[in-house]
Amino acid sequence: MAKELASQHLNTPMVARTRNQQAVPIFFSQKVQNWYEPLERHQEKLEQLKSRLLVVQLDGAG
Repeated sequence: MAKELASQHLNTPMVARTRNQQAVPIFFSQKVQNWYEPLERHQEKLEQLKSRLLVVQLDGAG
């Protein structure tokens, strides 16, 4: 969904902000990409953890 939003607004300018003050203008697609990339990295990390965390012990304690 975020990738689609970014691709729809490749050339949509917006006011960037630094400490709540206007800064150099950026494109809205850059803003969306800054939201999406960390989420994508975390999703990959969670997928890698599944094989290590979802382990079930099927026999009794020895």
